[in-house]
Amino acid sequence: MQLEFTTKPPQLISTVDMKTYLKVEHSVDDNYITSLIKSAVSYCERYTNRCFLERSLNVVYRQVKNCYLYFPIIPVKSGTVVVNYFTNGSLVVLPTSNYVINAIGGYVIIKTFPTVTTAIDYWQIDYTAGVAVVADVEDCVIQAVYNIVADHYHNRMDGVRNLTSASQRLLNPIRNIVFNNG
Repeated sequence: MQLEFTTKPPQLISTVDMKTYLKVEHSVDDNYITSLIKSAVSYCERYTNRCFLERSLNVVYRQVKNCYLYFPIIPVKSGTVVVNYFTNGSLVVLPTSNYVINAIGGYVIIKTFPTVTTAIDYWQIDYTAGVAVVADVEDCVIQAVYNIVADHYHNRMDGVRNLTSASQRLLNPIRNIVFNNG
């Protein structure tokens, strides 16, 4: 499975809000703090396999062993899923009548496989994941990002660190475990 975000993430927490949380009153570190926010959000997204704010994704499955294609990143915004397959040098859009989307469960069920003369080289799903506004993002995510940024800001010379245990405890209840199906 190959995953690509096709749009950049919007900012989850403003630099001004983070500076207030960190009790920073100068502007010398603004770029550094903004970079820490982006890194922390990205790390939290990878850890939970979730997209917090709305973004477009492209997932490619090289091998499909059954009729289920799982979304590696949730929550899936309904009405935004396009299933394609690539065969004989062409990308073909699978008609929506051939599949069912289970946005809550995070998968697509292929009801009717296409009739093709050559083997299907790969399947591709284009979809949108995440919520539209920051107010809809879970509080535990916001707090985890604050914790990670504060930890990295105040411990700059401490080397590479894993996710703080407090952030892990905040994020574990919403973590989406993904099993690779191709």
